[in-house]
Amino acid sequence: MTEPVSETGSVKASIDALLQAGAWLVAVIVLFVAAPPRLMPADDAIQSVRTAQFLVAVLLALAIVAVRRGRPRLRTIWSAAASCLVAGTATLFAYLWLLGERTCGYDGRGPVVIGQTFTTEAARYAAAVPGSDCKTLIQDAAGRTDAIWPRSELVANHLLLVGAFIATVVLFALSAVFAGETLRRAREL
Repeated sequence: MTEPVSETGSVKASIDALLQAGAWLVAVIVLFVAAPPRLMPADDAIQSVRTAQFLVAVLLALAIVAVRRGRPRLRTIWSAAASCLVAGTATLFAYLWLLGERTCGYDGRGPVVIGQTFTTEAARYAAAVPGSDCKTLIQDAAGRTDAIWPRSELVANHLLLVGAFIATVVLFALSAVFAGETLRRAREL
C-alpha cells in the first residue's frame, strides 16, 4: 500500500517539474532565435540542432543528478548558475558576431556559411563584377559556395559557428537548471 503524498510534497514536485521545464524552454528558445547556419545552400541545419538537443539533454541530466546526489552548498550552485549565465551571454554575443561575419543570407531558409578568402576564379569574377555581395556571388555560382571560398575555410567556419551555437544553448540551459536548483534549495532552508 502506498502512502499518501503530502500537499507540500506535491507542490515541491510541481515546482521542480516547472523549473526543469524552464531549463528546456531556455534551450528551445535559443534554438529558434539563433538557429545554426547551413554549410552549403542545399543543406539544412537540422543536424546541428539535433546535436545541440542531444548535448543539452545529456548535460542537463548529468547536472541534475550531480546537484541532487552530491548536495553541493547553496553558494556553489548559485555561483554555477551565475557563471553559466555570464558565459552563455558571452558565447551568445560571440556567436551572433560570428554569424554576421561568416554567413550570408541566400535563399530565405537561413544563413549559409561563407569564407574570408576567395578562390582564384571567384576573385577574378568579383573583380570583374564590382559591388557584388555574397548573396549575388552565391547565386551566380548556382549555390556552390565551395566554388567561391575554399572548402576547408567553409568547414572551419561551420564548425566554429556550430561549436559556439551549441556552447550557447548548453550554457543557458545549465544556468536555468542551476538557478532552479538554487531556488528549490533556498525554499528548503
